[in-house]
Amino acid sequence: MTEHHHVKKLYRETDDRMLAGVLSGMAKYLGIDATVTRVLFAFATVMTGVFPLAALYIISAFLIPTRTAQVTYDENGKRIY
Repeated sequence: MTEHHHVKKLYRETDDRMLAGVLSGMAKYLGIDATVTRVLFAFATVMTGVFPLAALYIISAFLIPTRTAQVTYDENGKRIY
């Protein structure tokens, strides 16, 4: 009998992004609302003198792959993921 393990992967989100989708992807990975990650990141960025976390965000935007959209539409034209 083989076991299938679901591996969680971190991706940048393209549909729910403000800048590069890093924080939205982190929120989805952690299972929390993207607004929470954005507010916490903004607060931490200000508290650490902006540069360290701003640099980390930019580096993450280049290193974290973008999720390829798996979008379909229902009969009313609403997007389904």
